[in-house]
Amino acid sequence: MATGIGVAAIGSDTGGSVRIPANFCGVVGLKPSFGAIPLAGALYLSWSCDHAGPLTRTVSDARVMFEAMAHRGTAHATAPRAARLAVPHDWLASRLAPDVRDAFARLLDRLRAEGVHVESVPTPNLHLAWKHYSPIVRAEAAYVHRAALAAGGEGFSKMTLELLRLGQQVSAQDYIEAIQLREVVRQELRAILRHFDAIALPTAAVMPPARGQTEVEVADGARMSVREAVLGQTLPFNYAALPAITLPFDRIEGLPVGLQLVGEHDADGRLLALSEWLESRIREQGWFEPTPF
Repeated sequence: MATGIGVAAIGSDTGGSVRIPANFCGVVGLKPSFGAIPLAGALYLSWSCDHAGPLTRTVSDARVMFEAMAHRGTAHATAPRAARLAVPHDWLASRLAPDVRDAFARLLDRLRAEGVHVESVPTPNLHLAWKHYSPIVRAEAAYVHRAALAAGGEGFSKMTLELLRLGQQVSAQDYIEAIQLREVVRQELRAILRHFDAIALPTAAVMPPARGQTEVEVADGARMSVREAVLGQTLPFNYAALPAITLPFDRIEGLPVGLQLVGEHDADGRLLALSEWLESRIREQGWFEPTPF
């Protein structure tokens, strides 16, 4: 879509594989509520975190794709007259690279000037998602591929095979603990969303890393793995089963930066309506110009 070779694409998103490439390419990526789009016929990686969703050039196109894929309408959902966005500043403070942090701060200032209510909210349990996501996904993936693993694992790349073997070693106690703590994270986010239209944060904590790069610099000169800096911004909402969308809002040295909005479970229509309104303001004000063809 970013280069004009297609109108839309469909991706799978277990931890961010729709939103992350959409973010880095300057297009829209939607991970709907868990279960909204049927996965019948798909090969699971993690049946409790897997989602399917569209990548498109605009939010309105994502809406059309969602309606077709989910077999449900969204015309009843409209954007709020005075949008309220919650920002998990305490969680973001140590995570964002300075250039992403500054671009996000500029966006929030611009949105406030447009009448959007932006408020910092505490998320003391959000870090649990990063800690307990991997045991779930690895254990479920090892189960899905148990026959292939029992036969020796031929055909998997070395890295994938290593991760699947780790999944075989996840104890029942660790898996159950991860499932139980998922509800703690889910309830924290849902409590926030009872008072706000969406949770807002950068889709990735950093700009696109270089090929082969394993670490990046984030706040106050700290180092973070590329995996956590990128995947850590998106996987909490697979873990919590909430809908999330990324849309481009700015550029840094010519490269797009994405805003991620997270909505209430099964309120995908409202999230899309809010995102359409925000996208219209971003484009009308010239904060982000799509790549011309």
